Amino acid sequence: MIGLISLGVLRALGMCRVNATGTAPALLLQLQPSSPDDAISGAAERSLAWPPSPADEGYSIHLNTLHTVISSRSPQGVLYGAFELLRRLRREDPGALAGGGEVVRSAPSAPLRHWDLWDNLDGSVERGYAGPWQHRFDVAAARSSVVYPLGQQRDEQRAHDLARLLASVGINGIGWSNVNACDHGNQHLLSSRNIASMRALVALFYSYGIHSFLTPCFDSPQIVGGLFTSNPQVPEVKAWWAKKIEEVAGAFGDAFRGLVFKGNTEGQPGPGSHGMSQLQGANFFAELLEEVGAICIWRAFSHPEGGVDQALYQFQRFENWDGEARWNVALKIKNGPYDFQVREPVHSLFGHLSNTSLILEFQAAQEYFGHAKHLVALPSQWSSYLGFDLSSRFPPYNVQTLAQVASGGIGRMPFSGIAAVSNIGTSRNWTGHVFSAVNTYGFGRLAWTPTTPAADIMREWVEVTFPRSSSYAVSVLTRMLQRSWEVYENYTSSLGWGFACAANHYDLDDMDRRRHTDHRASATHIGYPRNAGGGYASTYNAKVAARFQSIEQCPEELLLSFHQDVDSEMGDYNVMHNDGKIMMQMIDITISLWNPFVVTAPR
Repeated sequence: MIGLISLGVLRALGMCRVNATGTAPALLLQLQPSSPDDAISGAAERSLAWPPSPADEGYSIHLNTLHTVISSRSPQGVLYGAFELLRRLRREDPGALAGGGEVVRSAPSAPLRHWDLWDNLDGSVERGYAGPWQHRFDVAAARSSVVYPLGQQRDEQRAHDLARLLASVGINGIGWSNVNACDHGNQHLLSSRNIASMRALVALFYSYGIHSFLTPCFDSPQIVGGLFTSNPQVPEVKAWWAKKIEEVAGAFGDAFRGLVFKGNTEGQPGPGSHGMSQLQGANFFAELLEEVGAICIWRAFSHPEGGVDQALYQFQRFENWDGEARWNVALKIKNGPYDFQVREPVHSLFGHLSNTSLILEFQAAQEYFGHAKHLVALPSQWSSYLGFDLSSRFPPYNVQTLAQVASGGIGRMPFSGIAAVSNIGTSRNWTGHVFSAVNTYGFGRLAWTPTTPAADIMREWVEVTFPRSSSYAVSVLTRMLQRSWEVYENYTSSLGWGFACAANHYDLDDMDRRRHTDHRASATHIGYPRNAGGGYASTYNAKVAARFQSIEQCPEELLLSFHQDVDSEMGDYNVMHNDGKIMMQMIDITISLWNPFVVTAPR
């Protein structure tokens, strides 16, 4: 593995060379065994660590005038260190250029750092704004998903480029297709032909330290296997899944690490179609996957029927998983309970479940942020969520941020992590709009170190994307990116009311959303009353719940996520917030902050 994942990649990057005398390498790579047994057996060289080990994936870089040494316990750690060195050289970091004896050490916080493709096997991409993917697993591995339709040599290079791109920001897992797994041709993902043709692609990404996950249709036993039912309680169905999982593991080897499911929502089938709970469905697959050392990732995002509060519905659907989910089950939860809105409260499940591996899901694709036509740098949003204090229920752990939960939490759950919905396509610059790439880069950097200030990440991205730019240009671009999220929020859906868009998730049309009871706006009121007893606010731990339930203490930017304001005789919303402004004044102020016709507008 050390030769494949590190030396081969570094040679491709032009980094392995000898010094001017030809006697000593300018760059030394060092793989340190994590234990004496590894040193004897060489186990560290045979496969990547599983479960992922943040300590093993860390690296150190020793910079001196004679040579640079990159050390790690794992092959992928050496690779991550090489990319950090490249990043410093690109930014013309004085320590990297001069080799003044500096030692750089870094290790990721989250075990899993996952990139979710929402690509469809018919060639389309759900919420994709950077071109199609030409998803053709059944044609040839080199022409799968990550390619231009310009010939095999170019296609293979495109696949290498994407694997290197993701590895360069520390991503160690990839989901190959859309979570809406029973539409757009995705229902045939598990055909033997598709599995065989993906083998080379999966191996390529594994050589860059990236584990592979598949998202199959729950009804695959019928659609692919020809069975009369997909009910997991039927022995023939269980046997079919066991055999199919064995087939995938045989084809992909150690690169295969699990299946991802979205059940019984948005038209997708699931265990509920057969009288089973979501937990029972997850445990069913986890038992079978345990045989091949893989995991089951289950998505929590789901819509209720008939106007029930979506936030409360999701909490109640998954609140009892602690102690009941198998050890190799991970629950993937969106950052908030709605649907990647401009601003949401952090999902209360993250503070409630402490004995379940939880994967925090962000969205790099700008589904609700202007479809990559508007400038919105999302690291600012993500950083605000990651720093949110969920207030642990378990003393002496009084403070527990979302970042700590995603890194394993109090119980150090082994398959916790951070995921992002991909914003990459066949666009020549990968993300369509060049500034959208800050979201790809920013996700990887925050998944690696969630406490990194968003402003630092965005400045870093500007410096590596536009090298040798003047300090003034770097400063201006960084400020634009840093302010863009709040600016977009102010002219779309301020104060946390959310869902100001039409069904296409782009046009501003709140009327289209009223029938869904998303924000409950009318001539007399606006906002969702989640503060009442038994409402969603009460699902948080006591300290957080009290803050959200009180209109005086609720953060202004989330006011309408929890409180509803009623019209007064004067025609203004009359419930006063803690700074004395009435609701319409607050909305007017936020709108004026971006209005280009207001002379005093700061943005």
